[in-house]
Amino acid sequence: GRDATGPETLSGERIVSLRVPVCPSCGAMVTRARNGEPVIADESWLSRAPQKCPTCGAPLWQSSRTFSAPRPGEKYARRNPRLPLAEYIATVFPERVYLYLCDEVHEAKSTSTDQGAAMMKLAQTAEKVVGLTGTLYGGTASSLYGLEFTFNPRVRQHYPWGLRGQAAWVRDMGALERIVEYRPEYDKGGRYTGKRRVEQKPKEAPGCSPLLVREIIDHTVFVGLQDVGRDMPDFEEIPVPIPMDGDMAGHYQRARDRLGTYLFQCRMEGDASFLGRYLQTLLAWPTAPFRGERVIHRRRLDRESETFIEIPVHDMPGLGEERLYPKEQWLVELVRDELAQARFVGVFLRQTGTRDIQPRIEKILR
Repeated sequence: GRDATGPETLSGERIVSLRVPVCPSCGAMVTRARNGEPVIADESWLSRAPQKCPTCGAPLWQSSRTFSAPRPGEKYARRNPRLPLAEYIATVFPERVYLYLCDEVHEAKSTSTDQGAAMMKLAQTAEKVVGLTGTLYGGTASSLYGLEFTFNPRVRQHYPWGLRGQAAWVRDMGALERIVEYRPEYDKGGRYTGKRRVEQKPKEAPGCSPLLVREIIDHTVFVGLQDVGRDMPDFEEIPVPIPMDGDMAGHYQRARDRLGTYLFQCRMEGDASFLGRYLQTLLAWPTAPFRGERVIHRRRLDRESETFIEIPVHDMPGLGEERLYPKEQWLVELVRDELAQARFVGVFLRQTGTRDIQPRIEKILR
């Protein structure tokens, strides 16, 4: 600090910060030669080309990922790029990995993700590979292509890596659907002149061929609860119908009629894109009638267009948060009765995304 007497009475510390590169292998300070003399290496020298530590000779560069790349206009990345763990293990310990045990292997079925790339890298490094999953098949043959390419040598031999190999795999092991449309044509005067045949490119459909079972059966073990050898507790599922309040039922009936009429008109025009919105709105609103919602149909201009128009269809009213609604009242009474018997209760909610009701349910139960 400095008082009124002048600069000669300065007191305190002066702190100088220096950035000094240190070798991650041996810990020595990294230097470079300038005019024959060693000086502390700067970032421009380190990034100019792959450098090595002058003390131990270890490399001083690292692989970069997409999120580690410098932003536009920046010379250096804001985050330090690091070597992926799977690649590090495969590079440093290539002969020390005997067994690679991959749990929840279905999460790595897409080899374009980091998880999928790590799975393939470690599977190539290990001598033995075991994958564990509860949902092996995802409904289409392509959901197994990446896994089978990793675990099955026959797939690598007959279906080479890439889009061509995957297309051949789907053709042999899956199902393809081809859509042919006949569109009416008219002349300038509006007179019907016939139909034009439009054939779309074949695309994969849900399903599989018996060949897929034959391909995976020799290296796959299917285990059920009976094989585990443990007795499971009895499970009972009891649906409970809960009638809506009078005002809720009136609003719900009007919404169902209006949305149903609009959906019927869309279906008559060959457009079924509103069906999901219709279903989810009518399922979700009775659970959260305290919240209003505007039902909008995002509709394509035509089949081949990527442009959407937003059509307001109906406004679902919000009835306020001050009252308990029938489903909430039933839940409160059920939890209260169970706790009175010293029993634990688990509450599972369906609406946890854009229509999230967790905060309100938690508040009510507390």
